[in-house]
Amino acid sequence: MKMLAGIQASLILAMLGAFLAPWINLPFAGGESGVQYAASMALSHPDMLGPALLLLIAAPLLAISVHFNKPNLALVSAAFALAFLACVPGYLVALDPHTLPTYADNIEDYRTLKRFFNSFFTPNKGQAIALPDTANFDSLGGRLELAFLCLEWGWYIATGAAAILFMMTLSKARLRFYPIALLILITPLALTLYPTLQAAKYKQDAQWRLTEGAPASAFGSMVIAFKLDPLLTYSEQASRLFSQLNAMVFKPENPAAALYQSAQLETAGKRQEALDTLHAALQHRREDEFFPYVAHHTKRRLAILTDRVISRNYRHEQWDEALLALQEMLRVYPESDTLRAMASLAYIRQGVPESCLSSVSASLERIQGSSLRADLLATQGECLMMMGKVDQARESFQLSIDADSVRNLRAVRGLSGS
Repeated sequence: MKMLAGIQASLILAMLGAFLAPWINLPFAGGESGVQYAASMALSHPDMLGPALLLLIAAPLLAISVHFNKPNLALVSAAFALAFLACVPGYLVALDPHTLPTYADNIEDYRTLKRFFNSFFTPNKGQAIALPDTANFDSLGGRLELAFLCLEWGWYIATGAAAILFMMTLSKARLRFYPIALLILITPLALTLYPTLQAAKYKQDAQWRLTEGAPASAFGSMVIAFKLDPLLTYSEQASRLFSQLNAMVFKPENPAAALYQSAQLETAGKRQEALDTLHAALQHRREDEFFPYVAHHTKRRLAILTDRVISRNYRHEQWDEALLALQEMLRVYPESDTLRAMASLAYIRQGVPESCLSSVSASLERIQGSSLRADLLATQGECLMMMGKVDQARESFQLSIDADSVRNLRAVRGLSGS
């Protein structure tokens, strides 16, 4: 009996200790611990303050019930703790407008930069971080997959400990407490996911109404869907459909219709016109109340097309044209470290090391422990060498090798040349 109580006490400590461990992992930024994430979750969405408080109540109740051998209380307390932990992926999927999009964008940006370095610099065949294929925002299953990909080991330890505690107390608790415990488990998650499921229903209704030839009615259904589900704005399918409906219901020049219009122009082989359409929409976005529903994918589409233009300019050594395209994109994406890092090649080739150095510094502050960081440090070393700062350059090359020593030819060459 004492051993069983000791195991339960250890599980409670493991669950609570896991709140200090990483819970969220973002490729371009540091992770968040359970304490940080629970706080941000409760502050950013008041509806989740209740489950967070329930967990704070459940933890001491668990300890008390284990100490005084009260299995019914332990079952209810474990259910409260497990319900909160189960709500974390549900919150990510349904309510959090930041973490999942940031995770998906970080992965795309990481791949873009790796492709850029491999195409225009000496490839570094090092140990890159594992990047899974990100799921889409169009389905609940896709979002859940994405949520579980970005959850770190701290959350899994906390959930596993709470689940084991729950199972251990099931056999000892009275039968009438089973439905109460199950209700505690299911209700918070169901309430969390309900708006998302309702939004999916309205989105399907909009698609059906469009096929029936009623675009105005479909437009109204999509507005309701977007209001119910904040993350639907990150669904490419939903954004394209809404943009098409804007083009059909309002004037084609409407900013929210630009995503659909640019896709039509690109299909027709008019890439520059497609770029101009996207730029014009982003310049006049404040004039349209519905543009926020398609803003993310309008910017992403512009970034994809611009990336193709920049790559072509770099292949033809058209440095001024490449920098002009990058500067135009930075007006749209002023926070993008990816674009600044991509500008480094043009600055090196033009012999402007000061600008090259500033273009990689911002990215270095956010990217930790990966072969991409090694690439950026090697670029920083080359910029410093051009400026005649040999000691600082050697330090950058050495840091590059420390970050990734597997065939890091640029850094080795930089050290030997300095």
